[in-house]
Formats: sequence, C-alpha cells, structure tokens
Amino acid sequence: MTKVSLAACRSYQPDSVLAAVSSCLEAFGGMSSFVRPGQRVLLKPNLLSAKIPEEAITTHPAVLEAVIVLVK
Repeated sequence: MTKVSLAACRSYQPDSVLAAVSSCLEAFGGMSSFVRPGQRVLLKPNLLSAKIPEEAITTHPAVLEAVIVLVK
C-alpha cells in the first residue's frame, strides 16, 4: 500500500512551509528515516517550464528550501 502524508500550508512563508514539510515527514519517522548523517543527497526539483513560482508549474523554491534545511 502506498503511504501519503498531507499538511495544510496557507502561505509560502519559509517557516510555514518548513512546518508543513516537517509535519509530512514526521508521519514516516522524520527525515532521518530517509537520510542518514553523512549521506550525500541529490534534490531534483520538478522543472517543467520557466514560470513564476505562483503558477505552480515547478517545485516552489520555498518547498525546496525547506527540504534542504531538513536534509542538512
């Protein structure tokens, strides 16, 4: 069975996005369930076409930033 985690995030303010991403990951045991200390990680954002973040065509920079913070 596929597991999915959702969290409400009413804005792209960095603190709000970080809290939402953290909440989603906690459902699976947190980032440490996916990344061990010292591991190298490649983050590949969805880059469909050159659009502004608000058009939601690509991964929003705030989401990518939150994941980077949690991976470190």
